[in-house]
Amino acid sequence: MNADILIMDQGISSFSSKDEEIQYWKDLAVQFQSGLEEAREDTRQVERELEEFQENSHQLEKELETQLEQADKTIRELRTRNNRLQLDNDTLKDNYEQTKRQNNAQICELQATVSEYRNHEESLLKYIRELEQKNDDLERSHRAMMTSVTEFESKLNSAIERNALLESEQDEARAMVQRLKDEARDLRQEMKIRKCEVPDNDKCFERVRSPIDSNKLKVEMETQTAVPGSPLKMQQPRGGQNIPLTPPARISAMNIVGDLLRKVGALESKLASCRNASRESLQSGDTPTRDAYR
Repeated sequence: MNADILIMDQGISSFSSKDEEIQYWKDLAVQFQSGLEEAREDTRQVERELEEFQENSHQLEKELETQLEQADKTIRELRTRNNRLQLDNDTLKDNYEQTKRQNNAQICELQATVSEYRNHEESLLKYIRELEQKNDDLERSHRAMMTSVTEFESKLNSAIERNALLESEQDEARAMVQRLKDEARDLRQEMKIRKCEVPDNDKCFERVRSPIDSNKLKVEMETQTAVPGSPLKMQQPRGGQNIPLTPPARISAMNIVGDLLRKVGALESKLASCRNASRESLQSGDTPTRDAYR
């Protein structure tokens, strides 16, 4: 526009007439009018752009303020979260240190326990070896005991057989003693009845007073009964009555009965001693077994 004004100043002196000058100024006014309109249009456009820019700037400012508030809120939340995480981190560190100390203590305890178990295992192995050795000793003692038990069973069987023989002899002796007791009772009764009928014979009284050998009297009675016509011989008369024995025969019979009673007592004592010996052998046979299993 300044260039147009300069051109206009230069062209003012070159007009040849007023009409040309008027036309010039009209054209110049039209140009200025169009330039003014363009300037106004540009101004309005600039104003519209400025208004739009202001609106956009206000919106942008509001958005920025909103974003700033959100950013501040996010920063506060992040700071709070950071503080909480820091506290959690400190707590986890403390827990880690405590757990580490506990684990170290447990590891030490486990190592001590493992060493104790190893020592206990060694002692158990030693004890097992001792038990195996004792088991071998027990097996040897068991074999020896079985051998001794076999020997003892053979001895016991022989003792049982001997006891059976002694018991049979004892039964026979008891039967004989009972028979002799019955005969002695009959003789005593007969002696009481015939006490007044005893002949006055010095020889018989001397034989009664003197100690009598039962075996000798028994032999004498057997010889007298074997001799025909002897007064001790038992004869069966026709009337069915026995001839009474003489007093010496009765005394000798009583002595024989006493001797038999003594023999029966000796047999009973012998049988009791055999039974006691068998019991002692049984107890002595059980004692090695108990000692072996101890």
